Amino acid sequence: MSGMEVLYLDVWGNSCLQAPRKSYLKLHAISQKFPVVSREWTRLRHQMLAGQSEISFPFVEVAVPLHISKETIGYLLLSACRDPEIPEDASRLFWTELAKNGVHLSWVEWKSAIEELPVCGEKARKAWQRSLRMHAKSAMREVERLHNPLPQTERLPPMILQACDVIQTLHHEPLRLQQVAKICGVSAEHLSRVFHQSTGLRFREYLAEIRIRNACERLQHSRDPISLISEKVGFSTLSRFNHTFKTHTDMTPSAYRKNPPPSHLDMKRTS
Repeated sequence: MSGMEVLYLDVWGNSCLQAPRKSYLKLHAISQKFPVVSREWTRLRHQMLAGQSEISFPFVEVAVPLHISKETIGYLLLSACRDPEIPEDASRLFWTELAKNGVHLSWVEWKSAIEELPVCGEKARKAWQRSLRMHAKSAMREVERLHNPLPQTERLPPMILQACDVIQTLHHEPLRLQQVAKICGVSAEHLSRVFHQSTGLRFREYLAEIRIRNACERLQHSRDPISLISEKVGFSTLSRFNHTFKTHTDMTPSAYRKNPPPSHLDMKRTS
């Protein structure tokens, strides 16, 4: 929608991913063809991420940091746009510097590449930055949830601690929210609302995670057939177990048994 490309940068500002994967911008083609342009572009990007004000390129980019537990792990960036406040002289000056460095590029070609970029003034850039920040926060919350999907029990209310204990004890049964709520002495609606507010997970999500954890342990430490493991951890059908297992681990149960990721259970274990 912005006309710009979305990039994920690592913590040092190096490009790791971009969408779309193949750039059709003339500016990127020039950058790939001439290393001088690429180096200067990288230098400008590092200045921007470091909060420095020096601008030597006739275009700008919009970036926001990605945080996990207040630690910066990378950046989300929109690249690139043309600031209407930057005069054409700046573009011509940079083109002249390129020529001095042996870049044989006509002024018409360079000017066309710059003019192709979407126009994005300061007000629009701030709006895109707010939008990027919102998407970045949402993405990082999901990453943190996937890496540590179970809640830290010491922070949970007593009722939710009891519910979690019931789920962990009876997960192999055809467990229902109403059954757990009855044991906890509250209504199903109340337990569902408080459980989600306290843990960030819905009842069925927590139950599925407990079942898959148990299945992973059995796949690694037993010779039981997968169909029997599916039944032992509480799944009513093998197809449902296979689908849920792949959703949680990105692997089929048989592939997991043959080559289990060493960090899978550690990543999902609560502290």
